[in-house]
Amino acid sequence: MEGFNLQVADYILKPFSFDRFLKACNRAAELFRVRQPAAVSESVKNNDLFVHIDYSLVRVVVADINYIQSLKDYIKIYLSSTTIPVVTRMPLKTIEAKLPAGAFIRTHKSFLVAISSITTIKREVVCIGTTEIPISETFRENINRMLRSH
Repeated sequence: MEGFNLQVADYILKPFSFDRFLKACNRAAELFRVRQPAAVSESVKNNDLFVHIDYSLVRVVVADINYIQSLKDYIKIYLSSTTIPVVTRMPLKTIEAKLPAGAFIRTHKSFLVAISSITTIKREVVCIGTTEIPISETFRENINRMLRSH
């Protein structure tokens, strides 16, 4: 009765075989998939992010991101849909790992730019409309690699 109240997925007694253990793991994984909220699985499909802002989680649409600027322990996410950036406490490396591979390029230790938002590439800056984002010597090869692949 206690197992039912705790919503246990399975119960294994020692000694158990590997097949029995695998069956329990598969049952637990299936229950986990069934219990996932539809909104979370939908957002994963759409490559949306949830970031902490003022004690709440806010959805950021990845396709709406123009660029991200790092400010020590915080990042500013600049969106095409609003002039006010989203500010959250997170290292740039962490959000870079969450973004889709190949959609963003690092131009500077403090900047991550959406490739689809780039309008002009000059000698030392990448432009998104009238906004100029610096290209550091360290990350210049990223720009050259992107130009060769497109």
